[in-house]
Amino acid sequence: MLAFEMGRALARLYREDRCVTLVPVPLRRDSSRPYNQAERMARGMSTVWGGEVLDGLEWTSSFPSQVGRNSFERRALPRDAFRWSASRIDRPVLLIDDVFTTGTTLMRAAEALKRERISVKGAYCWAVSPVETLSVTWKEETDRV
Repeated sequence: MLAFEMGRALARLYREDRCVTLVPVPLRRDSSRPYNQAERMARGMSTVWGGEVLDGLEWTSSFPSQVGRNSFERRALPRDAFRWSASRIDRPVLLIDDVFTTGTTLMRAAEALKRERISVKGAYCWAVSPVETLSVTWKEETDRV
């Protein structure tokens, strides 16, 4: 299980308190993947840090995959894209995801937790995508912003 080992490797690079709860970003409802990489990464991290993994975030409905979408389309993810379905927890939470592109998915997940008064300490991701450049056309010239 590569994602599990990736989580262990990531956790060995950073120190975290064992009293944090690791919350993986869930798979999309219509995902064809048979497993959640973020959940497996969180489980690997918990073997190093000792924190609990709690799979309590849920998508509120089916949204298109973020793969292949530009940064504007990614940022259009609704504020209520996630809900918290587990019981309330009093420990701080670390969100876990496999890839960070614009940060919108993690931001929406954090907003769902904050609506339930759950403290979000931060997030860990295996990969960070380079920021996309925005092309602006003005009087037949294209400038990169």
